[in-house]
Amino acid sequence: MWPYRLIKPRKYQVEVFEQIAKNIKMNNIIALDAPTGWGKTLPTLIALKETKMLPALWLVRSLTIGSRVSDDATLLGLRCFIAAGRGYTCLVDIDSDEVHEYCRVMRHRCKYFLGLDEKKVSPYASSYVDLVEDGRRKIFCPYYAQDFNIGKADIVIQNYHRRRPYARVIVIDEAHNILQPSETRLPLDHVPDAIAELKRFHEDRLAMRLEKLMEYASDNEVVEKELFINEGDLQRMYSVYLEVLPVKRGSALGRVLRLFRCDAVYVDAYRGRRYLVGIRASRFFIPRPAVLLSGTFLPGLLGALRVDSVISVPRVRREAIIVDDVTTRYDEFHENVFRYKKLINRLRAKYRRVLVFGTSRVIEAVSRNMQCLVEGDFIKLPTDWSGVLFLRSRGRYSEGVDINADAVVILGAPFLTPAVISRLASSYARLGYDEPYRLASEIPMLITTLQCVGRVTRNPENNVDIFLADSRFIKYVEFLEKYFIIKTK
Repeated sequence: MWPYRLIKPRKYQVEVFEQIAKNIKMNNIIALDAPTGWGKTLPTLIALKETKMLPALWLVRSLTIGSRVSDDATLLGLRCFIAAGRGYTCLVDIDSDEVHEYCRVMRHRCKYFLGLDEKKVSPYASSYVDLVEDGRRKIFCPYYAQDFNIGKADIVIQNYHRRRPYARVIVIDEAHNILQPSETRLPLDHVPDAIAELKRFHEDRLAMRLEKLMEYASDNEVVEKELFINEGDLQRMYSVYLEVLPVKRGSALGRVLRLFRCDAVYVDAYRGRRYLVGIRASRFFIPRPAVLLSGTFLPGLLGALRVDSVISVPRVRREAIIVDDVTTRYDEFHENVFRYKKLINRLRAKYRRVLVFGTSRVIEAVSRNMQCLVEGDFIKLPTDWSGVLFLRSRGRYSEGVDINADAVVILGAPFLTPAVISRLASSYARLGYDEPYRLASEIPMLITTLQCVGRVTRNPENNVDIFLADSRFIKYVEFLEKYFIIKTK
């Protein structure tokens, strides 16, 4: 029974609250599969409160979601604290990529860490933002000061990968993301800076190996990093990095190290610049009990996450057209470029705003000599735009933003490259996941597709036409029909 008379539940929220509460008591991992915007947060919070499973840890991909969760929790009389990682809280002037390692090895010299005192920390702070302001004024470390407030909260909201405090139950928001492989991008022209750092510390042999790697990457798409750098080399590079870090707070060597700790490295070209891209299989542990929230659960994903029970909320499906006479498959793409250009031009004539998502390789080929907007040519996402807008399918605008458009095109099924898929699958197998090949190939592709389409369909009132432009989508019609009314063209 819904315990709050002043809060009117939406359709199915009462049943969902009851099911979550029941499964939490049974120590289960529960997946709540509901459409975006339906209201997954409120019934979950009520279930946590009514079962007295507090404190609870609420994990989010982006802290921008945290304020919404906090507002709903406050309505229920729950005390929240939004915690952030060092990148948001460190007051030392240092590159955000280096802050974790810098703090680990240098905090014994940091005036903010040495000034940490619970008496300086406001007991009423509800967010890391409050502590950052206080820490700068009172000279204490906001990152570690959060622990004083976390211990007093009913709901702690934080990023997936921040160290976890004690909690009786864990909630994972946008849970489809937790097994998405992470990506590290390094411009190839930054590698000489790392070479220079090695030479400065007389590591000429390591510098020569990086130089050979650069030459190899100039002519090849996939980098067999083990041919150039072994585990012993990485350990030595790390030792040099620790020497560089205290005096140069933004080390190219640190970025190279992060890249080479990935499972696979390949070369990507975009907007006239070449990048080394590292892909790393997700390593994510889910304790019991747990509640996983998403609108994008796939059967293979549910199995990999060891879900005990699935609560599904019906959704209104939009129409999507699979354009089945084109593909971006590696061995067929070049002969399809003209067809893709023709498709985009046809849509441009029909719609005022055509949003196109594709991989770097696809965008480079299709957008060439076309009058359009392309990610990388602007600093901030344009809001008042018309014509054709190309965005990367795994880029900064492929999730977490709402974009107004009249048509959205997924320009090719966004698979990772075959060599990267093979490496990722091997990593998932070693980590003990079921169906490792699906985790490395189909699941990231389908989740990426749904996330990209979601940039323009979050508002149910938006009238948007959807085009899935790759014949390979035909294979996944059974899955896609959960979200779309599929037609072919």
